[in-house]
Amino acid sequence: MHARSLVPRFGPERHRSSGALLLVALATALGLAFTAHFRLYYRVDWSLALWWGLKDWYLWGALAPLVIRLARRVPLRRPLWLALLIH
Repeated sequence: MHARSLVPRFGPERHRSSGALLLVALATALGLAFTAHFRLYYRVDWSLALWWGLKDWYLWGALAPLVIRLARRVPLRRPLWLALLIH
């Protein structure tokens, strides 16, 4: 084992993995909040409430990098109608 492999990385690889971890944590927190809402107000079973609460937020979490990349590639500038159509 090299001494270099023991040093933590602070480059782009580290930034991407921490961003992905933050995205998963945020999606999980929002999903659990919605799970509690479904469980308390619709009085459904926990497994169904977890399914309803987490599936949408994990889907949004998976699509968020694509949406961000598209927003950076096609910013809301002139012509506005074209940018809105693409977004």
